[in-house]
Order: sequence, then structure tokens, then C-alpha cells
Amino acid sequence: MSHWNNLPQLRLGVYPTPFYRLENISRIYNKSIWIKRDDLCGVALGGNKVRKLEYLLADAQKQGCDTVFTTGGAQSNHAMLTAACAARLGLRCVLILKKRGVTDRKGNLVLDDIFGAQVEFMDTDSYEDIYAEMRERCEVLANQGHKGYIIPVGGSTALGSIGYAECVRELAEQAKEAGIEISHVASATGSGGTTAGLVLGTSLFLPQAKATGLGVDTDPFEEIVSELVKEAAGLVGQPVPTDMDSRFRMIYHVGAGYAIPNAEDTPYIEELARQEGILLDPVYTGKAWAKFLMLVKEGYFDGQEHIAFVHTGGAAALFAGVNILLCNYYQACENEKPSFLLETLRGAVSGAAAASLRSAVSLMLLALLCGLIEGTSEGTGETGAAFTPYVGVLGAAAIAAGDVHSLIGLGLETLDEHADT
Repeated sequence: MSHWNNLPQLRLGVYPTPFYRLENISRIYNKSIWIKRDDLCGVALGGNKVRKLEYLLADAQKQGCDTVFTTGGAQSNHAMLTAACAARLGLRCVLILKKRGVTDRKGNLVLDDIFGAQVEFMDTDSYEDIYAEMRERCEVLANQGHKGYIIPVGGSTALGSIGYAECVRELAEQAKEAGIEISHVASATGSGGTTAGLVLGTSLFLPQAKATGLGVDTDPFEEIVSELVKEAAGLVGQPVPTDMDSRFRMIYHVGAGYAIPNAEDTPYIEELARQEGILLDPVYTGKAWAKFLMLVKEGYFDGQEHIAFVHTGGAAALFAGVNILLCNYYQACENEKPSFLLETLRGAVSGAAAASLRSAVSLMLLALLCGLIEGTSEGTGETGAAFTPYVGVLGAAAIAAGDVHSLIGLGLETLDEHADT
């Protein structure tokens, strides 16, 4: 590649990451399904951001920066991996995260602390507010003799995207060694950089393959990805793909919103764990994987012999208090249970992000919850409706305590027993 080797790059990950056929899943879906395990990239708990950070942090060092700023949601995998890579390079890392989702010291926020990052929350829905704050911080640092480097959400810049064009080159070599020809590559799309790299990479190294981004947010990724592809192609001195319309497609699977689990995805996440021993988070890669298999069943990949899914990491979200089993139970009950039960489950799902309580308190609340339901089951349901707000709070508190098995074992048995009243 004419300009490729001229770009500064660090080697932070352990490559190549594994690429292999999912034998059990392929048998179940009657399709040759391969997986690229970028969750096993050798940094922290892994994930796709490391390939981007190899270019972005190299640029930061080239510019003489000693402090790195980035952002994301409270449980951002990108933020966590930035903290890990910055620590390895001796750079100070400041994470200014949206105060949205699970903000307790769980999941990736625990890892952020372990890696020594300075974590702050901003109560805003706009990343532009956060970038403005970062620019002000950089000015303060400059006055103190330091220099800051701002990495946008997801590391999704043209420079970062090159990491995933590089990934496709690696994948193409592995496919050749395996004696197969990959017809399609798909991955989660949350900020656009990874997908842009896959699109550029397939045009260069797998010209017969198409790329599909599986959107887990509502941003206009058709435009975002196309623009990043153009800019990244310029950085490596390659022509912009002229067949973007036929090579690349976005398909969205957001559900109730970004970082909110979809109950319909749970069976697919559990299936991969139980058939192949692979973990997925319920809000990012898990959503994309579920949609990927839905597309297989719908015939989207018909006529394409071998297809590949890029596992982009994020499993730490499983330890942030998001309970996908309860989400699944809630959906199954939606059209059958009385209103106070629905509110209980809705409150429980929402309460998954609440602060942890002592187990004993949880069981006391659970007992009261079951007592309320028991007491209303013999009446007309009017009493149950009156207790609805309180039952929702109790359900939330029980889940917040982390006593999921206790709730399932003690509570749901009682709920089912009286569901028809």
C-alpha cells in the first residue's frame, strides 16, 4: 500500500486474532459461519478499539501529547481500552463519560479505575458538550506545559478506521490458509469507524466480499461510514471504492435504544455461549450477533457459502448489572400478566442499574413483593393496581441487590401461580 507504511502505528494487540468456523452454529443454521475473535486481542478484556488505538495513540505520541481524553457511555468499552492502552504507554487518561446507563462502580468502570484513568461524568445527551469541555481542558494543560489529545467516541476517525482495513487484510490471509473464500463480513456498528474499515478493507483485500454494518444506535451510519471510507482511503493512498452501493449496507437493530438490551436477542446470546463457549454483551455485540442470525434465517446471505462475523468485544457489560434473562421473561409475560406484574418486571429491568443493596435487605423486599401479589390475587385486581408503583420499586430494588437467582427462585414462582387472577 503506497502510504500505509508511512503512518505511525503502535503494536498494542496480539495478532492475528483467532479466525475459525463455528461448527455447532453452522450446523444449527445450515450455513458456514466463521468468527473473527477480536475480543481476544490481548489487551484487557479485548475488543475492536485496540486496532484503532494503535494508530490514534501513535499519532498522539508523534504530536508530543502526554494526556489523552476520550468519551462514551458510562460502560464504554472504548473508554476502558483507551485507559488500558494509555497506561501501557505512560500517558495520563481522562475519561469524560455521559452520565447515562450504569454509572455505579461495576463492569468497565471497575476496569477504568484499575487502569488508573481519571473518570468524570457529564449530564448531557450531546457529545459536542463533552468535546467542548475537552478542548477547554486541553487549553488549561497547554498553559501548564502539557499537551492533550482528544479521541472521539469509539475512536471512529478516518485514522482509526485504518485499523479495521488492516483487520480485513489479516482475515483475508487466514481465510486463504483455511482454503475458503469469504463472501460477506458483518459486525456491530456503534460509531462507524470499525464498519468503515471493514468496507475499505474488503474493497482492497476481499474484493469479492460484501460488508454489512449492524447498527446498534440510530445515527445515520450510511453517511458516517461512507465519509470515513473516503477519508481513510486518502490516508493510505488508495482510491475510494466506486461500488459502495453494492458493497456496503447498513441494517439497524436498536430496539428500545442504545445500551438497552432487547429481550428477543437473549436466546441468540445464550445459544452462542452454550454451543460455542463464546460470551457476548447484551447491548452491543450481542445485539449485532442476534440480528446477524436473524438475517441468516431470513435468507439475507443466501447464495454466499462462507460468511464471517467480527466479534468486537464488550463482555464486561455482563458484569454491570444488566440482566438479560429478566428482560426475556418480561417480554414473554407482556401480553399475559396483570398490570401490576408488568410494572414489577419493568421496574426490575430499570433497577438493574441501581446501586447495590445488602442481600438481606433484598430478600426482605422480595418477601414483601410476593406478599403484596399474594394479597391481591384473591380480589378483583383493583388493589393490585393501587400497589403498582410500590411493587415496581420493590422489583427494582430486588434486582439491584444482585439477587437474581433468589428473585427467580422465590418470586417468579409466586408470580406465575397467580398470573391468571
